[in-house]
This record gives sequence, structure tokens and C-alpha cells, in this order.
Amino acid sequence: MAARMTQVAPVMFGVGALASLGDQLKMLESKKAIIITDKGVTGAGITSKVESVVKEAGVQCAVYDDCLSDAPTDTIPLVAGAVRAAGADAIIALGGGSSIDTAKAASLIIKNDRPITPDITAPDKPPAPDVPIITIPTTSGTGSEVTIVGVVSDSKTSQKYGVFISGATLAIVDPELTIGVPPHLTAMTGMDTISHAIEAVTGVQRNPMSDLKGFEALRLANAHLFDAVRDGKNIVAREGMSLASCFAGMAFNDSVTSLSHAISQAIAKSLHLHHGLICGLATPVQLELYATAIPARIRKIGEIFGADIPYDATREQIGRIAADRIREFMSSIGIQSFEQLGFSRKDVTKQTDALMEEFMIQFAPIEITREVAEAALDRMCDYCGAD
Repeated sequence: MAARMTQVAPVMFGVGALASLGDQLKMLESKKAIIITDKGVTGAGITSKVESVVKEAGVQCAVYDDCLSDAPTDTIPLVAGAVRAAGADAIIALGGGSSIDTAKAASLIIKNDRPITPDITAPDKPPAPDVPIITIPTTSGTGSEVTIVGVVSDSKTSQKYGVFISGATLAIVDPELTIGVPPHLTAMTGMDTISHAIEAVTGVQRNPMSDLKGFEALRLANAHLFDAVRDGKNIVAREGMSLASCFAGMAFNDSVTSLSHAISQAIAKSLHLHHGLICGLATPVQLELYATAIPARIRKIGEIFGADIPYDATREQIGRIAADRIREFMSSIGIQSFEQLGFSRKDVTKQTDALMEEFMIQFAPIEITREVAEAALDRMCDYCGAD
């Protein structure tokens, strides 16, 4: 069966890449752009920095900075309305995954105002945005700048689902924009990157490109995430994590995420924890489970993070050693346990029904039965957390 290998958005990458924004807008013949972002990004001074670059290029610029975490569906028509009201012919999606996903979803209903529902688009035929969209991430985690999916949250039920577009017109990934991200958020978004990469190289739809970029994303994360958490102004570490996040996004765009992300979506709507945090807590358990089916890949993941795995280790030993190494890594960057966060084992395991409803479990290399799902949630609670 043929493997699909795509890169849905061209990328301008590197320290200072933001400076290219003006020329890119000119190439699009834009007369007026609108920045879609959130109050946190504006408060950090990043919105004004981007706005200056746009205006210096002779392009008018409007700002909408009322995006919210988890991209609630009732905010998306407001964003589309802001684009129409501004008369903007280009969207600049600036921020973390929530703002970028909000902008991506809104770009589908600018010309045809309609509700955002799970069936508005399909992954096999994602439509192009109504106006060109340039994505500029300010965190290193979601990889949303280079994927076809925007994850939104139903405002009534808190259920998350994906809205698909053909991809951004362009992504600009400038590590300098991530310097102000605090340590705890750097750690959690970093674990999201690691989760993306692991699921890209272990899922049933993996392909040569997802392997190439997924494993490189893991190497970069191992090399740079600890330093980025310890010293947020370390531009080498920030650059490494920006590239890791971007590569991981490209990797899972075709291969699709699986168990860790299914767990995150199942848990987040009731426990209201950061997406990357839950993905991180689920990752070691995922490695233990997947080692029973694809031990060579789990061995490689463990060894990228420095695990010493005997050549004659059993599948179960490979999974346990790789998982324990990731737990040590998580502790070193300050990832807390469910207990430290104030949640009991029962709080977590009672999410089993919700987990079984997540479609992403079908992309795991093993069958996720109810028994497996409940055991996975229970095992997540064994992580002791950061010292």
C-alpha cells in the first residue's frame, strides 16, 4: 500500500525569520492583514513586534487578540467576523496551538459563514482557507503551523475534534519568539513535541518521512528541552526545540497521533489539565504497551534519550527500560504527577469510557481494548513526578 508523504506548508525557519514576513505579504499582494492571537501574546509584546514588521512593509494591519485556550467553537465565528470587518486579505495566525487552530478553523468560514461542527471538513479532502494564512508559532509544542488539522473544543460539551484545511499558505518559525515562554510551559509543550514524534514513528500510518522527521525531532528534544527549561534565553536550545516541534508536526501530519493524544483528549475535558502535560504523562505507558508489537522502534526511542537497553532484552524489558528513561527525563524538566496536581487514581481511571470513544486509538500498533485502556490510565498514576 502506498505511503502518503506530504508537507502542507512551506516554512521560513531560523532566528530572525520574522523579518521575512513583510516580503512574504508583498508576494501575496496583500493590502491589509489581520493578526489573530491572544491576550498573553499581546501582553508579552510579540503582537506589536509582528505588527511593526507588517506596517514597515507598507501593508495595513489589524489585530484580534481575543483567542482563548482550547479554541472554543463559539469563538471561531467571532474571529471570522473580525477578518471580514477588517477587510483583511491575509491572516497572520500568531501564538500557541490554540490561537493558530482558531485562526485555521475561522479561515474556512470567512466567505461562507456557517457553524463549526465535526463534519464541516474531512481529512481526505481538506479545503483551502478562504484567504491566505501565515502561521507564526510562539511556543514549541503543537506543530500546528505545518499540519492540516485545527483542534477545536465544542463550547457546550468540551469535546475536542479536528477541523481540516489544506494547510497554511506559509509558516514562519522564529525561535526568538519563544524566549519569553516560562519554564513550566516550555516543559509541557516540549512533551507535546515528544509525544507527536513518538506517535508519528510508532503509528500504523507511519512512513519514511514521518520516520525521518519524527526520530530527528526526538533527537533534538533530548538535546535541547532540558536546557530550554533551565534557561529560557538559551537561543541554541530554543532553536533546537522550535525545529523539533516543526519536524514533529510534519511527521504526524501523515502518520496521525494515537494513544497519548487520545488519552489527553479524553482526560482534558474533565480534569482541565494542559494538553502537553497529559501527553507527557501518557508517553511512558504508551512505550511499554507498544514495545510488545514494535520493540525495535521502542528500543530506538529509548536509546535516543540515553537508555541502556541490553541487546538480548525481551519486549517487556525494552518497554520498561525505555519508559523509565522517559520518566526520568520528565522529572528532570519538572513534569508533575497526577498526585502532585491533586488528582486521585480514581479521578484518572474513571475516564476509561471517554478514552474508548476517541478515534485515535485505532492508529495504535496494538489493539486498545477497554482492559488495556483502563490499565494504561491506572499505570499513568504510578509516575512519581518532579522532585
